[in-house]
Amino acid sequence: MHSQLPSGWFRKRLKTELGILEKEGLLSAEQAAAISRRYRLDALASESTRMLLATIYFIGAALVGIGIISFVAAHWTQISREIKLVLIIGAMLAAHISGFILWKVKGNYPKLGHTLVLLGTLIFGANIGLVAQIFHVRANPYDGFAAWALGAAAIAWAVKSTPNAVTALIAAAIFALGSTAAADGSRQVGWFLPAAAVVFVPLVYYLRSQWVVWGTLLVMSVCWAVSLTEYELFRDPAYPFAAGTSLLGMIFFCWGLAGWKVPSSRFLCVPCQIVGLFWGILAVFLASFLDYSTEMIGWAIGRNELLRYPGYLITAGGLAAAAVGLAIWAGPLLKNTIQAALLGISVGCFVAAGILPQVSTADIVVLGAHLILLLAIGVLFYASLKLEDRRIFWASVLLAAVVVLARTLEYEIGLLVKSAIFTTCGIGLILAGILFERYLRIRRRTHD
Repeated sequence: MHSQLPSGWFRKRLKTELGILEKEGLLSAEQAAAISRRYRLDALASESTRMLLATIYFIGAALVGIGIISFVAAHWTQISREIKLVLIIGAMLAAHISGFILWKVKGNYPKLGHTLVLLGTLIFGANIGLVAQIFHVRANPYDGFAAWALGAAAIAWAVKSTPNAVTALIAAAIFALGSTAAADGSRQVGWFLPAAAVVFVPLVYYLRSQWVVWGTLLVMSVCWAVSLTEYELFRDPAYPFAAGTSLLGMIFFCWGLAGWKVPSSRFLCVPCQIVGLFWGILAVFLASFLDYSTEMIGWAIGRNELLRYPGYLITAGGLAAAAVGLAIWAGPLLKNTIQAALLGISVGCFVAAGILPQVSTADIVVLGAHLILLLAIGVLFYASLKLEDRRIFWASVLLAAVVVLARTLEYEIGLLVKSAIFTTCGIGLILAGILFERYLRIRRRTHD
């Protein structure tokens, strides 16, 4: 069984470097050939050709689809309702069936077949709007995107198609964001997160695609965060946004943490933990501002009014329960110092942004937020040294710089003091990069 291959860019660069290393005598011809077989470097040309063909097929099929739709639109008023239905449904079925035959049945044109299946899904989305127009359906227009998302997800399941899954994610995002802005649809958005989890999380495991992993995390988190800021739902969104996003960050981090226990699920661990930490740290960063914390403390909503939004209540409770369950299940992994510390940060973000505002004053919330931010900077810096990872190092340094600059801009101080702080931060960033690179060189020599 072959493990997943690295990116095409890496393999192209590796192919170039192998020739150089072989000429310099650092690798024998047999070793170079073994590496080439391991990374399937001989297949790069055919893979590039297939990618080019897939792109050409998709553009061509999309143009044909647009041409057909334009032809129908030109004669739309002259066509009877029955013929309209036959045309739009026939076009969708023709694309899906011909694509399925070319891809899955005969298998002689898999790229073209896959493209036609995706075209059928796009036509399905257009058909939803056309059918609503034919029968004069008057409803929330964004509900059609929900139907499109479900249909595209069903096709993604049926034929194991990542492009169809991405289409479903895009349609779901449009539905959630559009419904949030619509006065008549804003209340139902509270149910979006659990509904999206039911539809897309199984697809993440089924397709095992980084596109679907990142798309699912971004769509679920961004739509949830935007809905929490909607004035229609909450009179003052400061506390709901900080508490809700920190809670979501905790469940995403715990999801990624638990994934390390199952080898087949490790492809989603890093994205989940990155997105989880991002939302948690964003919440406490906002809470570190005194004005924002004061708004959080002043947030209050009556019991009767709160019960009007059961989707948010049930979603919040489900997130908290799932986070606790995943953390307990992943308990043995907490022997790893870095993972345990990062989990502590994730939990601390929720405590600082979700619990402290309900039981303390704004000053204590600000203090707690700063303690969590300092802890996050320290843990990320330690992890970068331990793992020798530049990305984590720069994340810790930039987070420290952002916190310092935010405090500089928040409080009234003289321009000369601000100038000194900005200059010091810039010099500090440069020195940090130099010292870290020196540390990496020393570590490499030690390993050698």
